[in-house]
Amino acid sequence: MHQHSHMQQPSTFQFGHMITGHHFFTNEPQPRFQFPENNILGFYSPKKLEEYFDDESERPKRRKLNIESHKQNLETLFSRYSNQYESMTKEGQSQFHSDLNLASSDIICLVINWKWGIKKNGSMTKQEFINGMNSFNCENISQLRSKIPSLRLSLQQNHKEFSQFYYFIFTHYLDSGRKVLDLDLAIDLWKIVFADSKFNIELWFSFLREKQQKAISQDTWAMFLEFSETISPDLNNFNFEEAWPVLIDEFVSYLTNTKKGQSLTKKMCTEESICL
Repeated sequence: MHQHSHMQQPSTFQFGHMITGHHFFTNEPQPRFQFPENNILGFYSPKKLEEYFDDESERPKRRKLNIESHKQNLETLFSRYSNQYESMTKEGQSQFHSDLNLASSDIICLVINWKWGIKKNGSMTKQEFINGMNSFNCENISQLRSKIPSLRLSLQQNHKEFSQFYYFIFTHYLDSGRKVLDLDLAIDLWKIVFADSKFNIELWFSFLREKQQKAISQDTWAMFLEFSETISPDLNNFNFEEAWPVLIDEFVSYLTNTKKGQSLTKKMCTEESICL
């Protein structure tokens, strides 16, 4: 009998060889890849990283650092608009709207003030800014800008929200100690609110100017929204006996009982707009 020499079979290819990047077809076992304990990553070695995040005592510290860093970022952002003051400057407010790609007459400028609970137009404080950005989960202007389409859509689709926003505008612009808005300011605000409405707001403005009205009360401001939404173009469902403000009663009389009002109504009515 012939003795057959027993040839050593090659060992199974070890995946670890690929990690080391050499000796792909050698039988020599290769060392398992490890982070050096003293490398530049140091703290971030897998084991230490795992230990750090598993250490519950470190969590409050990490959370505090994150909050403080986030607050500092927002304070730095606010300083862009405040010139180191505690409130936005007039120029800063314009820059804020510009950074958001909003014209100063865009209704979203007012919506942000409303959503953020800004007490006085034109004087957003640093704390109001920080609270507002946090309420929107925003860390920068780009993130805030991304919220604008949803703000606009919500205002258009949610009537209750729109009504609350509309009532807010009056008090937001009311000067301290006063109970009425100057007519010119009220008209400017109505133009913003009714910019996308089919209601022919110019009829109302023409009446107010013809009457030489000086100011608008809160009652008139509030009830005009209901008037614009509920009274039919031909005024058939308007009832003088109901509790409408006197100014709105006079508006309806002006349109129906005066030649100028009737002429103005006829002239301004189009198929696209709701006319009285």
